[in-house]
Amino acid sequence: MSRRDKKIRKILEEWNQGHEARRRKEKASKVRRAEKQARPQRRRPVRPQDWEALSQDEETDFDQPSRGRARVASHQAYVEALQVEQRPSAAIPEAGPTGTVTWVSRSRLRITHARGESDCPVPRTEPRPVVGDEVRMDRNLEGFSLCRRRSVLCRSDPGHPNRPLVLAANVDQVLIVSAARRPDLRLGFVERVWLAAQRTQVPALLCVSKMDLVPSDLDLEPDLRTLGDNGLPILTTSIPQARGLEELERALRDRRTVLVGPSGAGKSSLLQAISGQEVPIGRVRHGDGKGRHTTTASQLHDLGNGIQIIDTPGVRQFGLGQVSAAELRDLFPEFATHAARCHFSDCTHTHEPRCQVREALSQGWVAPGRYRSYLRIRENA
Repeated sequence: MSRRDKKIRKILEEWNQGHEARRRKEKASKVRRAEKQARPQRRRPVRPQDWEALSQDEETDFDQPSRGRARVASHQAYVEALQVEQRPSAAIPEAGPTGTVTWVSRSRLRITHARGESDCPVPRTEPRPVVGDEVRMDRNLEGFSLCRRRSVLCRSDPGHPNRPLVLAANVDQVLIVSAARRPDLRLGFVERVWLAAQRTQVPALLCVSKMDLVPSDLDLEPDLRTLGDNGLPILTTSIPQARGLEELERALRDRRTVLVGPSGAGKSSLLQAISGQEVPIGRVRHGDGKGRHTTTASQLHDLGNGIQIIDTPGVRQFGLGQVSAAELRDLFPEFATHAARCHFSDCTHTHEPRCQVREALSQGWVAPGRYRSYLRIRENA
């Protein structure tokens, strides 16, 4: 073999060795990346300033997957989890009187029964008891088991978006409380609570408070009237003007109602005006007009005349989990006439050509605020 051939052979051997080394290195990198992706990521803790930075008009979607969070489960999985929440817990061997959960905090709850009241720790078993639950006490009045729930109001759990978080049980209706001003009325929040009530077949009505802060009813958002035309009863109230309180009391009579609304909407003030009882009332912040958390634990109030109110802490966001196409149609019935004339039968009304819903939007037949709400909610569908 000549010197030239030896040199060529040596170059080829070195190239092959380097290529094999690079191939092994790339394979090891792929394995490390796969292991890193499969490893669960720690959730970044939510800081108080993160919540304070949210504006009232911002519809931040906490149901969307973020870094370190598993994707939201399908709509069917969410519905199945909701059905589990409505099942009774295991019965206790030696049953005592039945009672009702009237107050729940993070670690304690209060049960009212025929023998008085019992203060018990919140069990860690599922489903977790909430205000309105009917329970069967044991003979010592220390333990209890949950009875089957006839109705619930729930939203998605912020920590586990694929799991429903029950806010109240055995309710006859949902009263959505939203202020006309300070804080401003948020149409998206109202629509989300309304959809959550429809999902569990619980009637809902909207109470617009603080009407004394707007010059006239015409200053309210036009899309709000669209909600009324689509079947959501709307009441307007003002405590300084004593406006709408009698109508509100008639709507609450002979029913158990759960109040839902953002902080500062006036839920505690309405409760005090109707009952005549002293209720802690907070003030909105002068800087941004947002409310402070006055109610820190859910509580059932019996006001007489058959009026039972479940007062819940104020919330700024109301997650829905996965939303089905049928639920969207029920929430936006004004789209139905136009959607029937769309060129594509499965039109999503977002980007398809010859979409009659977007055509109706451009001509003013569909309210722009309602269409924006449709797009926001559809992101989870």
